[in-house]
Amino acid sequence: MPGNEEKHFPQKPSGPRTFKMKTAPVKVPEKYKKELNDEQLKAVTHPGGPALVIAGAGSGKTRVLTYRVAWLVENGADPRGIVLVTFTRKAADEMVSRVEKLVAVSRDTLVAGTFHHVAGVFLRRYAKHVDYQQNFTILDRDDQEQLFKKLLGAHLQAKDDAMKQRFPAATHLSDMYSRAINLQRGLAAIVATSYPQYKGLEADIEAIIGHYNREKRRQNAMDFDDMLVHFLALIRKENVGDEIRKVVKHVLVDEYQDVNQIQADIVLELGREAKSVMVVGDDAQAIYAFRGSEIRHILDFPKQFTRLVETYYLVENYRSTPEILALANASIKHNKKQYPKELRTVNPPGEKPALVQCESKDEEANFICQYVLQARDQGVPLAEQAVLYRTAYQSQLLEKTLLQYNIPYEVRAGIRFYEKAHIKDLLCFAFVVQNPSYEIAWERILTLLPGMGTRSTEKVLQAILPSGNPLVTFTTANAPKLLEGSRIGKASFEHIKQLQSLYRVLSIDEVTGAALPEDKLIPPGPFLDACLKFYEPYLKEKYKDPADRLDDLKELVGLAGRYATLATFLAEVAISETFVGQSGMGVPDTEERPIVLSTVHQAKGLEWTNVHVMGVVEDMFPHSRSKANEDDMEEERRLFYVACTRAKKQLVLSYSVLNEQHGGPGRNLIWKRSSFIDEIEEDGVYEPLLIEHEFEA
Repeated sequence: MPGNEEKHFPQKPSGPRTFKMKTAPVKVPEKYKKELNDEQLKAVTHPGGPALVIAGAGSGKTRVLTYRVAWLVENGADPRGIVLVTFTRKAADEMVSRVEKLVAVSRDTLVAGTFHHVAGVFLRRYAKHVDYQQNFTILDRDDQEQLFKKLLGAHLQAKDDAMKQRFPAATHLSDMYSRAINLQRGLAAIVATSYPQYKGLEADIEAIIGHYNREKRRQNAMDFDDMLVHFLALIRKENVGDEIRKVVKHVLVDEYQDVNQIQADIVLELGREAKSVMVVGDDAQAIYAFRGSEIRHILDFPKQFTRLVETYYLVENYRSTPEILALANASIKHNKKQYPKELRTVNPPGEKPALVQCESKDEEANFICQYVLQARDQGVPLAEQAVLYRTAYQSQLLEKTLLQYNIPYEVRAGIRFYEKAHIKDLLCFAFVVQNPSYEIAWERILTLLPGMGTRSTEKVLQAILPSGNPLVTFTTANAPKLLEGSRIGKASFEHIKQLQSLYRVLSIDEVTGAALPEDKLIPPGPFLDACLKFYEPYLKEKYKDPADRLDDLKELVGLAGRYATLATFLAEVAISETFVGQSGMGVPDTEERPIVLSTVHQAKGLEWTNVHVMGVVEDMFPHSRSKANEDDMEEERRLFYVACTRAKKQLVLSYSVLNEQHGGPGRNLIWKRSSFIDEIEEDGVYEPLLIEHEFEA
């Protein structure tokens, strides 16, 4: 009946009533509003918790990270609790310098640097928890390979000649070991996927690696991979990890698209309980799979936390013209595994990118040279122009042609400054003071001396290394007795005595005869200068170009002078990524800075007014090895995207139809232009540039 209907009331929830409270509004200082666009400001003022910033090419990610640090400090964060991780020391220094201009903070209070630098900071502090002494030495790649070579030789002594020929070289052993560590995979999986030619030798390789690990422990040394392994182990140790997490309140990571498995694990462990963890990167620029980086880490980042992960997009590009971005956007949209985005810019319009078809590689090289000179005549300096290519050997013909046109050039390649042989020679004089058990450094120093071969050096090391302090033992040893039975002359004894004298002056307390503690050693600049005076005669004997090398060594002494202690200098040296470019030809009587030649991988993070991308043909770009795998093809497309987005105002793509190599990639006589060009043809984002030949009468 009407009026007698059963009434239903909402059920009263069990437990206490709750009220969902949002973060209180924070007043944003005008300097932030003035210097940041809306996208950047949202990321910088992220309230807390995990955050992912997808930063497109040229969108100002460095600015975001810099202002983020300043924002945290201005809002009460202790700078000592901020960890800023970058992929190069240079990037970290640049960011910290900018932070210092924004907010009152000293660079010494922030933990900022590469993964290895950050790991080194905590490992020095907690070395005993991973069974190392605090003065451990860091092996670089060359030292690592030398140690593997020595252990491989010992392991193969009992093998027959046929078996010896099957074994991997030291460089391969080093790479297999490193891949297993960084990808967090077993050796068998690494052999199966990357080194199938060594299938069946896994047990022998494991034995050599086991010996390698024991030898490092004996010498109180770590390689680069160990630093990350031991740092991750520290964070995961119950008491030590809790202590580290109490200190680290805010984690910021640059270039997150380039991390490998162990680096991703470190970030997640550090950020697990942090007040905020912000990773910044661009999935469209993930191009280092060959180094162990995996794009899945940035793609899956939002799934790694139980807390909500905020995602911010930076798509306003400050580098390129709208036309260049249109081509880049049209290309990258063909990738399936990505965060979809479209770069835009407020820069004024310019020319469409040009596509140039050449008959031969000679014509392509000549075209590039003439185009470069024309651009210079029109006001674009050589240093504001670059030629990029997929693989390093593509530059050979171009370099020859640049010489013919008298165009100075520089190839971005080369070895790390600190890995040059003569630099390592001098550094070893310091290494044995910082870590007297460092056998590799002792071997390098002793074999410099005339008459000291492998056997004589081993004899010295067998006498001093088992002692409590090998350096003290060396300086007090009787040289003839030390080398009793060795076939060396009296002159060699004199060289050893001079080396003993050097170390007595630099590192031994003249009263007690004990090794000087770190705070009593002379500063690293004067220390290395004294070692250089001793080393210089040997430098002249060992190398054909001692004058140029001496200039390098004087620069090293100057660099050392910037550090307060020998230990801090050597720690930075070991993880520095300072590279030396290979200079091409300089034009006489001119100070004009050269045009840059570079692989695309080496060019990432850089920009030029004009960029030429040469060799844009199928089987080269994309590379033939990538075509069977969709993930590899997507990485090739990302590489193409990176190449194009290096250009600010003008982008020229070129290729030759005729392949004169007869057996290069694809083994085609006639090249086909890149499928990356074909797939954007209908988008109308480039225009053909036709070559017309002018012949002299």
